[in-house]
Amino acid sequence: MKLIKIKLTLLILSASTLSHSQTFEEAKANFDNKHYLKAKEQFSKILKAKKDPLTNQYYTLCQAQVAYTNYQFDESVLLFKKCADDPKTDTKLKAFAEKGISSASVASRQIRGVEKVQIIDSMVVDKQDFLKTYQLSSESGSVMSTDHFFGTSTGNCASVYQNQLMDKIYFAEKSDGNNFQLYTQNRLLDSWSEKTLLPDIINTKANENFPYVLTDGTTLYFASDGEGSIGGYDIFITRYNLTNNSYLAPENVGMPFNSIYNDYMMVIDEQNNIGWFASDRYQPEGKVVIYLFIPNESKQVYENETPDRLIRLAQLRSIKETWKKGANYQALLDKIKNTDRSEESQTNSKGAFRLVINDNQVYHSWNDFKNEEAKAAFKEAIQTGNKLQTIKNQLHKLREEYLAPDQTHREEVSNAILTLEKEVEELQTKQADLKLKAINLENQNLR
Repeated sequence: MKLIKIKLTLLILSASTLSHSQTFEEAKANFDNKHYLKAKEQFSKILKAKKDPLTNQYYTLCQAQVAYTNYQFDESVLLFKKCADDPKTDTKLKAFAEKGISSASVASRQIRGVEKVQIIDSMVVDKQDFLKTYQLSSESGSVMSTDHFFGTSTGNCASVYQNQLMDKIYFAEKSDGNNFQLYTQNRLLDSWSEKTLLPDIINTKANENFPYVLTDGTTLYFASDGEGSIGGYDIFITRYNLTNNSYLAPENVGMPFNSIYNDYMMVIDEQNNIGWFASDRYQPEGKVVIYLFIPNESKQVYENETPDRLIRLAQLRSIKETWKKGANYQALLDKIKNTDRSEESQTNSKGAFRLVINDNQVYHSWNDFKNEEAKAAFKEAIQTGNKLQTIKNQLHKLREEYLAPDQTHREEVSNAILTLEKEVEELQTKQADLKLKAINLENQNLR
């Protein structure tokens, strides 16, 4: 009889151990699949039955992630630190916690400075077609998918920005490491230059995608899921410094533009004073929401708001909460709807350019020219621009060489920099003069 009881007890213990093991693996699978709330409940039940250090670590991280999802960033930081500071924490989980501390700390700072911006409309669209929603005026250039622009069929979710003159593009392409990186190209006479990778201060080991440049030609918006992002893709801004031929350190544009989800493709049409950005916050798989907003001349933040309302404003739970009292946005919305600049209305423009001749005429190809001298002047302007870009690239390398700690020919490099800087200035003036000459000659011929 005793033997039967012992066997029965062992059988029960074995079944209990097996059940515990299965439950832990299920909870861990939910954790790995980012189902943190469900995993938290499962780990909690396991801990009630048996205290275990590893289970407790997972439970703490689930608590931290749930707090993060609820925009309770300060609490999230504390919970991540609790796990990261524990010497018994698993190495892999410690790295996870340290990454969580970084993201939650950035988000904690951002929630204290949510920008006060008018979000005037929003629409949910298919992710694969979301760029068709961006109805830009011609003065602001154009955005389209890389597949559309290059005539490829990669299926990658990546974009191209082409400037107003159609002589420069910025685009995302997968690198050898299989991450997206940002490149630029300049138009030659009847082709395009070799692609140039944007510098390391922009391109990191993460994904950089969805570029857009303002009409000043120096302000670049792009999305990155690397360091400084609070969740998936975040929107960043940088500016090209003409003085030293380099980009400034990119800055996160903050909330409400960025969230704990993917946010990207910020575009600002300065002609119509309207902006767009895309987000998959609270959307099902394959869908994104496009927000239309009125850009601020300078950043304004919400003040004296309750924590709960600040979270709602950061999450854009209701765009009506961002509207100014008594404001009517219908006229602006109608104006945007009448701007036919969608991807469908654009041709593959990789071989084209854009030259504004007068208020009524814009040239896109060499056949548009009526005056041969004007055509020659514009071709020389493009050649000058290509030479200018080459010299700027040389300048960038020389400046990096000048700053190198082991530089032994600093004076020689300095003289070379001064020479090229003077040449850049001369070429910029020459290019502007040639474009103006082409326009004036063509207008004389059209009279």
